[in-house]
Amino acid sequence: MNAEDRALLLRAVQYHDFQAFSRFDSSFFEEDILLTDESSGAQLPLLAMGIREACTRRAGRMEIPYEWDDFLTFLVTHCHLDVNKPFEIRGRPSDISSKFPYTHKFQQEHSSVTPPIIDPSCLIHTNAFSWAFYTCLQKGKYIRGNCLSCIISLIYLGANVNDPFLLQIAHGHMDPEGDLKWNELNGHSFLHLALESGSHLLLDRLLDKKAKFNLAHDRGSLAKAIANVKDILPKSFDLNYDIYYIFRHLKTYIESGHLDAAYRQVLRSADPTNGNTPFHYLALLKDLRGSQFYVDFLLEIFVNPWARNHAGLTALQVLESTIMTSETPNKQALRKHIQDAMERWYDLVMRTMVTHEALQARRMPLEVQEELARSVSGTFPMDGRMSQAASMKARIMASRRKGP
Repeated sequence: MNAEDRALLLRAVQYHDFQAFSRFDSSFFEEDILLTDESSGAQLPLLAMGIREACTRRAGRMEIPYEWDDFLTFLVTHCHLDVNKPFEIRGRPSDISSKFPYTHKFQQEHSSVTPPIIDPSCLIHTNAFSWAFYTCLQKGKYIRGNCLSCIISLIYLGANVNDPFLLQIAHGHMDPEGDLKWNELNGHSFLHLALESGSHLLLDRLLDKKAKFNLAHDRGSLAKAIANVKDILPKSFDLNYDIYYIFRHLKTYIESGHLDAAYRQVLRSADPTNGNTPFHYLALLKDLRGSQFYVDFLLEIFVNPWARNHAGLTALQVLESTIMTSETPNKQALRKHIQDAMERWYDLVMRTMVTHEALQARRMPLEVQEELARSVSGTFPMDGRMSQAASMKARIMASRRKGP
């Protein structure tokens, strides 16, 4: 590809110029095409550049013809791009903003407005879906707007939602600490990343496509979702809306059988950074409405309301420590529902203990005991771990002695 064709193709991607693509024969896209990020000098494959542009707004773009849903769908279809094929990015692309300044596609000075910020030795190994998540999460933990549309487009273009997140950054010199954090995310599921971001719309799309958690990597997904909705939603957004639909989607797919017991274990796990469970983060919400629904759901998936975080606090103690928030009817209701949940949990543990002790006394084979225990309502699932009931009882008795 000569320099003129490369420049024309870059402008076509940047400004969604559908007509410009018609100037290239279909055979033109059979080879791997690299386009240069003008602000950093990084070289990105055509699809990676298309995703990057899909996550931004740029003045002067063409209108999308009625026969296409969006530009990314056109790009993948017209250029016969494989959305599941891994690729490499050479150099470090600059961080994208939500909106590029006005630049006309025929202005020659466009490519030299600012000197590029170069990290030429940086090498990024990734794929389209992972690159889209990385691009979106770079802008902020909450995925919305153009970023959300980009990821949803890739889902419907056939991106494998159950591949693990893949973004390996090597030989970078500008942000080694940040690169390490991204590398540590490798192996997590996209369902975990979407839930953690607090985007109920993306969560619904992924669950609809039967996305699963990665049991070996994902921890604290729901807890982090509540924390992120609390911390990063714009002030104009009502967090009650997002929280409600996150819980509603999860409840729907659990009841449908899509998220089984193993995946519910991921949902009830605590945030590994501080030990906060979903109950702890609910207690930190300033004015949560309809808290009974959330408390009931957390008990349904066996989140322990007596659990203590790394600071040694229960959710109720965290709620009482929020002295800076006013005493509202919603806060009073949440306190009552958490207290009630603690009593219900204690009753649940005691019923489980009694059930398992009775089955053990009958000296039945372990498999028979487990099958009978599962048929008893109001007890924990204890598959293969009968001693858990006694352990839970001991922990709760210790917690009760310490006080809530």
